[in-house]
Amino acid sequence: MDPCGNPFGPGVNGLGVDPETTSPTPVVSSPPGGNPLLANPTAPSSRDTRLATVLAIAIVTVVVATLVGGAALFALLVGITGPGTTVRPLVTLGSSVAEGNATLTVLNASEAHPPGTYRFVLQVEDSFSALTSLPVEGAPVSVLVGGTRMWVAWIDADGNGQITQSDELSVTGDVQPLPALSTYVFQLRWSDGALIAAVTWSTP
Repeated sequence: MDPCGNPFGPGVNGLGVDPETTSPTPVVSSPPGGNPLLANPTAPSSRDTRLATVLAIAIVTVVVATLVGGAALFALLVGITGPGTTVRPLVTLGSSVAEGNATLTVLNASEAHPPGTYRFVLQVEDSFSALTSLPVEGAPVSVLVGGTRMWVAWIDADGNGQITQSDELSVTGDVQPLPALSTYVFQLRWSDGALIAAVTWSTP
């Protein structure tokens, strides 16, 4: 017993612990939002969420750009090659004149297509006909060039129903031969109006 009447001795409290030499027990407080020991360690942070969103938007943008670019390229190719076929045919024409009328011969055709896929323009000096569909065999079509009527007919030499090598086109006057002393140009065009071939001749 110390002089102060403490039965446990000087500096010792009733629990048998010296308060001056014993460190206090630390108190752990929970941070705002709950106990950190109870937090979900796998929950994504807001930074990870933003990164995932940016990546998703970038991927969608690339996919959309690819689709739009592909569609634009397809439209461009269709516009270049023309409707109904992958490539416009290459055609070469020759001409001859007999009794004032002209016969045009298909010297070469890279692809066989029916006459309905072709158009033509007939030019006489500085005058032009309207863009006209190539006629089917046995049904000549008439055009006006500078006020003068002329006829164009297709002769299917091999009978396959398509414009191919050795086929012929006749260009004749209306009842009488073509106007004399004139220069003619027959322009063979595709269904979209693109020029396929042209041949020139003159009448005596």
